[in-house]
Amino acid sequence: MQERDGSQFLPPECLPPSGVVVLCNGTPAGASFAYLPNAAIAYIAFTCVNPALSGRVRLAVAKSAIQGAVEIAEAFLNGRGFIEMPSHLWGLHHIATEYLGFRNGGPVHTAFRLIGDGVDPDMLT
Repeated sequence: MQERDGSQFLPPECLPPSGVVVLCNGTPAGASFAYLPNAAIAYIAFTCVNPALSGRVRLAVAKSAIQGAVEIAEAFLNGRGFIEMPSHLWGLHHIATEYLGFRNGGPVHTAFRLIGDGVDPDMLT
């Protein structure tokens, strides 16, 4: 696990190669990732935005990052399938449902199992 400024981040090997990084003035401002299993489903996950950005810029960055990951997922699904974006963060859920065509799936409950060492389970909840 990597740590910077007291915040924990997933190690790079936990993130899929199919993701989007949004730049703001040439600096990474946000990212979102599309997990593409071998099925007619894709998951948009681990969307993050620099909290130091102003509210409107954060919103635009989050929308762009999620939209980019959705475009990757849509291309993978070839026009047929299911995209899920589990999130316990109201703001990201709101962006997905109000701006990007997702439907409200109700409260999110996620179960996970860690194998081996290297990822702190507290950062996944």
